Amino acid sequence: MPPPSRRVFLGCVGASALVGPTSAVRPFPAGLTGDLDSLAELIQRTPREALLKKAVELHRGGTHWRDLLGAAFLAGIRDIEPHPVGFQFHSVLVTSSAFQLAEGSPEPDRLAAALFNLDDYKVSQQIDARDGDWTLPPARVASALDARKATAALTQALAAWDRDAADLAATTLARCSSLDDAFEPLWWFGMRDFTNIGHNPIFVAQAHRTLQQIGWRFGEDVLRSLVHGLLDGRSGAEDSAFTGNQERSAALRLPPEGKPSAKARGELLAEMRRVDADAAAAMLADLLGGGLALESAFDGLRLFAVEQLWRAPGLLAVHALTAWNALRYTFEHARNMRSRSMALLQAASWLVAYREFLAARGGYDASAPGIDGIEPADGEPGAAAVLAAATDDARSAASLALAAGRKHTDELESVLRSTCLRKAREHHDFKYAAALLEEMGVAGADVAPRLFAASLGYLRKPSDADHPLWKQMAAH
Repeated sequence: MPPPSRRVFLGCVGASALVGPTSAVRPFPAGLTGDLDSLAELIQRTPREALLKKAVELHRGGTHWRDLLGAAFLAGIRDIEPHPVGFQFHSVLVTSSAFQLAEGSPEPDRLAAALFNLDDYKVSQQIDARDGDWTLPPARVASALDARKATAALTQALAAWDRDAADLAATTLARCSSLDDAFEPLWWFGMRDFTNIGHNPIFVAQAHRTLQQIGWRFGEDVLRSLVHGLLDGRSGAEDSAFTGNQERSAALRLPPEGKPSAKARGELLAEMRRVDADAAAAMLADLLGGGLALESAFDGLRLFAVEQLWRAPGLLAVHALTAWNALRYTFEHARNMRSRSMALLQAASWLVAYREFLAARGGYDASAPGIDGIEPADGEPGAAAVLAAATDDARSAASLALAAGRKHTDELESVLRSTCLRKAREHHDFKYAAALLEEMGVAGADVAPRLFAASLGYLRKPSDADHPLWKQMAAH
């Protein structure tokens, strides 16, 4: 996207005045100051086999790891088709997770996150070229730049599944609005349908997160890719939960200061194992309407999300937690109260949808005790010992994890982060680790170690081989 002309700038100023207060300007992340457009073009045209060496040379010459990550994201936005949202498009969805993992790691390890994302993008680029070689087409923009009209036009186009009108409205809105104002209608439509097992709210959340890292000046291409992805579906398909939760979301009044209850949290978890998607949302609405504290409801939902991986360790089950994480992010960042309520109701419905989806595929151990039944082992084993034991028997090691997290989970989180950076095999390793770490950070003290314990069957272990990129990085 070129810098805005004086006419565009003045139009945006006028439109912003009509809209009213917008979000505060966020501080620009330290280190991300380079020419991301030129860097993204370089990444696009550099062959995969030469990109790692080039990236390391650029980093040594002063290019920040943040710039490399931001440019990888932009290259993917412009060069990888977001239909479907998932599969090769994960190279875009993973960037925010890479930022999260890198930011919590020692400085020497941070480059690994950028190199992983760069290589993942090149793999996706090859797949995209084989499947038609999509690129983001030239933008059209309305002659009048009015943020209110553009928001209304985008809302109408998304509701009507009108791709061309949505693209035009998204382009116009990006030139006339702030980050948070532009995303307000996207939170709502991001949680509309369960197409591609719930990747849409993940795309919305990851795009919002990453734009905070690289700057809203890149918002136009991101919004256009995003609305293109959100329309990979059709009315009446995979949207039954959204339809059923319309009336509930309008009626739900969230308690400003609810009452925490471990008992209610446990009951919510237990009921989620047996009710259908509609009943799960109705139950959550009743609990919140009755005054249950949000943190207790959140802990029940995140426990159930991770329990899906406990019962069916593998790639598909990780989406229960990553989708919950995205819907919680939606709840926290949407300003419209109905959108916030809908995020919670959809989370309850979708988590049951994941349960049903996984159970129908086989290998889902519905008879195993729930993760609330894991008992801590004796003593206080170290995090490394927990992961080493999980190599042989993840279920047994879960008890060790609870014991290790009896006082705090800092060591578990540190080992998880460093192991993922060194040994990740594909993008879901990054996405799940980042979501898990974030959920552990906001979960109750008695819930956080349980989330880690139930994830051991999927997480990378210290005995796993280092990723080839890590070895090459060390060699360079």
